Order: sequence, then structure tokens, then C-alpha cells
Amino acid sequence: MPYLSCGGCRLTVYTAAAYTTTDDCPRCGAPLRRTPARLFGLPGRDAGHPARRTFELRRTFAANVDAPPAARRAVTSVGDDVADEALEAARLIVTELVTNSVLHGPPEPIELHLLVEDGVLRIEVTDTGAGFDPPAAGPSFTSSGGCGLQVVDALTERWGIDGGARTMAWAEVNARQAAHPASASVFA
Repeated sequence: MPYLSCGGCRLTVYTAAAYTTTDDCPRCGAPLRRTPARLFGLPGRDAGHPARRTFELRRTFAANVDAPPAARRAVTSVGDDVADEALEAARLIVTELVTNSVLHGPPEPIELHLLVEDGVLRIEVTDTGAGFDPPAAGPSFTSSGGCGLQVVDALTERWGIDGGARTMAWAEVNARQAAHPASASVFA
């Protein structure tokens, strides 16, 4: 299950298939290259070690206005294996991804899966929507929204969208240290 990264815009995507149907970045069009998972701080997956799972949570929410705050509150149960700044970043990421499911997905249940393993907090938000390709350019200055995925990109080590019969938006945060260095520019 390869990770592909873009040298142009830093986007890292994951594909469940052993191959990809495109060789170009969905965001900027630059060529994608296969990247070993060990480069992303996932030593248990490449070094032959068993993964050290310290926390796992699954919740289902109705796709309505109550889902984003309820999902954000669920993040607080992650525990002490996640640094405070990483936990704050996770709250923002979960809020954004669940809000996107409520706004753009069908009115069907939304699933949240949180997993802390080998120092990585993985966030997965799944719905039955058709999915989408992340936009190549950010929102315009005149738009009233559309900045959320830029915030997700700034706060994560990597993130992506897996489509199919169900769509999963996922993000990974280094649970052991402060928020991603690029996050400072998001809130400046």
C-alpha cells in the first residue's frame, strides 16, 4: 500500500491499490513519486517491529449540525500519549473533516476513527459520499469558505482522501511533538 508524494506542493497521498491510475498530483499536476512509509515516522510498519497501538476510538454521528462539536469532544478522550499541541491540532482537523462530511456528503451517518500508534495520531472520517479530488488551487480571496483543507494540510504530517463506495478523508499528526511547523503560518 504505497504512499505517493508530490515534489511540487508537498501533498502526500495514500493508495490502497498496489498501483495508481495517475502519475500526477491531483492538486498541482506535478509528478508523484513513491515514498517509503518509514520516511513519515512509521517505524513499526517498515522496520519489522510490531506496531505499538496505545489508543483507538470509533464513533458514529448523524450528519447534522451537532456532528462537528460532538466529534471534536470525542478527540479529548485520546489520552496522555498525545502532546497538547497535537491534540489541539487534531480537534481542528476533526472539526474540519466532519464539517465537510456534513456540508458536502449525503445525510447519512459519519464515522470517526482515531488511532494512536507508534507516536502517530491517525484521524479517519468516513461517509457514503462520492468523494472528490482536492482542489489544485486554494480558495479565492472573495470566497466565503474553502480554507479548511489548507488548515488540514498545514497541521498534518500528511493527509489524503480515499474514494470508492465510501469516502474516507484521513490525516496523520505526530502525537509526540508540537503541531506541524507550517501551522504557525496558518494562524499568524
